[in-house]
Amino acid sequence: MVGTYTDTLMSAQGCDSIVHTTLDFYAAAFDSITTSICNGDSLFVGGAWQNLAGTYEDTLTSSNGCDSLLFTTLDFFPIAFDSVDVTICAGDSVFLAGAWQYIAGDFVDVTTSSNGCDSSIYTHLFVHALPLVTLTLDTTVCINWSFIDLFGESPAGGTWSGIGVSGSQFEPSSVAPGSYIITYTYVDSNFCLANASDTIVVDLCTGLQEIDGVIISIYPNPANDYLNIQFASANASTVYQIIDTKGSALVKGQMNQQNLSIPVNQLSNGIYFIQIIHQGKISTSKFTVQH
Repeated sequence: MVGTYTDTLMSAQGCDSIVHTTLDFYAAAFDSITTSICNGDSLFVGGAWQNLAGTYEDTLTSSNGCDSLLFTTLDFFPIAFDSVDVTICAGDSVFLAGAWQYIAGDFVDVTTSSNGCDSSIYTHLFVHALPLVTLTLDTTVCINWSFIDLFGESPAGGTWSGIGVSGSQFEPSSVAPGSYIITYTYVDSNFCLANASDTIVVDLCTGLQEIDGVIISIYPNPANDYLNIQFASANASTVYQIIDTKGSALVKGQMNQQNLSIPVNQLSNGIYFIQIIHQGKISTSKFTVQH
């Protein structure tokens, strides 16, 4: 116990010698700490490398030479990971696992989390095929024609672009004679995009309604049941065709006489063009069907 104690001793001369001793104790030296490390790491406590959570005791020597106890509570940060799905279109790529990836599969990226430990991100990559887009448009139009409907696209529901294009129509009179690339673009339900292109040729179509100075007369206009053609130079090699505003030939035949009546009662109301082809030359005229 703490206190003052007296001892009576005999000195070297044989006399009593009194020693007064005051006894005190250092306060017990101990401490406790809590520390966390990353999963997979270890910490040297309790006399060994520890990789399990728990409380460990170490006996040390304090500055006054006494034993000092250190209690360490060891904890581990939880494993940090995440899983995500990523979708791209064929031809695109995304940076995963240290490289640009364009083939479907699973990829792992290891980063550092806010606590300084490794964090894993698992990415499942999906790759959607591009839609199959086709366009068959190749046609020739006359420069003095008004708007014509663009056609020949698949699948429906896409958008058109190119010189002279407005919405889903082409305006020959807005451009100079020549060949023009028309592009059709389609975006599917996966937001993947593909396109196809074809050409429209805009021609001057000189000599309309006459060939070699011979006038071609077409009446009535609008037509109801029949469209009459008068062409004095017609012979067995002269042919005609009726085309719609998309450039599709609907009716074809020979004009082997100077006066010909063509039935048009099977055509829907609208604008059409009739071409007379004679000895390699073409005359194009516009007419309307109105029942």
